[in-house]
Amino acid sequence: MLRGLLIAALLTAGLVVAVTPLRTVAVLQARQWWPASLPTAAPSSQFAHATEPDPAATLERRELLARCVALEAELARWRPDVPPLPPLVRPRLVAAQLVHDGRDDSQETWADLVVEAGQAGVGQLVVSDRPTFDAGRGRRIAADDVLLDGRWLLGRVSQVGRLTSTLEPLTAATARTPVVLVTAEGRPIRGGRGLLVGTGTTAKLEQVPADAAAAVGQWVVAVLDDGIVLLVGPVTRAELPAGQPHWTLEVAPRQLPPSGQAVAVLQRHIVPARLGRTAVTSSATVTTSSTTSSTTSSAATSARNTATGGEGGR
Repeated sequence: MLRGLLIAALLTAGLVVAVTPLRTVAVLQARQWWPASLPTAAPSSQFAHATEPDPAATLERRELLARCVALEAELARWRPDVPPLPPLVRPRLVAAQLVHDGRDDSQETWADLVVEAGQAGVGQLVVSDRPTFDAGRGRRIAADDVLLDGRWLLGRVSQVGRLTSTLEPLTAATARTPVVLVTAEGRPIRGGRGLLVGTGTTAKLEQVPADAAAAVGQWVVAVLDDGIVLLVGPVTRAELPAGQPHWTLEVAPRQLPPSGQAVAVLQRHIVPARLGRTAVTSSATVTTSSTTSSTTSSAATSARNTATGGEGGR
């Protein structure tokens, strides 16, 4: 009796009692104090437009993209089609022939030929105990040009005459050639760098640091400034003395071919196409400048004439 009176008093005051939850909620729903279903939250008006694309913005975006495509096509039509320039300097091989390979019997034969040629021959031919080939100033041979036998480096040009030149072999006592002791295949060439020094009959490789890999049979190459790799020869002796900072290495360069054998001189020359294109470009610039000056001068003269005529009329 008292319990029923207490519940009725609480309901009258509008309080929710959890004594019998289901029954209490049913009573509250009957008196419309508890909603039958919770309402769903309506989307805020601030973010309502974010879920739907704006037709005007979409149309503007499409128009901008179409305009960009049209501008790129127009730019491609106006862009000048300029081919890439060739390199200014290129290597070139000049074919030659050994007329004296430096051996004693060859030296006597070559000296006899020069004597037979008379005074004219003495003035145009180089007579030396060094190897000699039949190309000189007449074929633009210059000192320090490289002489090759295929991909093998034979040495450098020392003396140059009009028709013949002499060679300083890699084994000559005065020869000094920067080289690389190859330790890994592929490009770029990797390995210990050193200096090939001629001894008169063979060559030794100096200044190779002790931390570089070196062994008998390894190849030694010369890498020129423009990246051309030339063969020098294999290592024939490799020793690392205790406490020394450099290896003791000996190399066997390629022997010179006999007299009459074909060789080649490696040169560098300027590409004529670059000179021609530069001349054409300069000429066009001068022509354009003269035309512009002429047009400006004509316009100024016309303006002065017009002003003079106007003053006379007044």
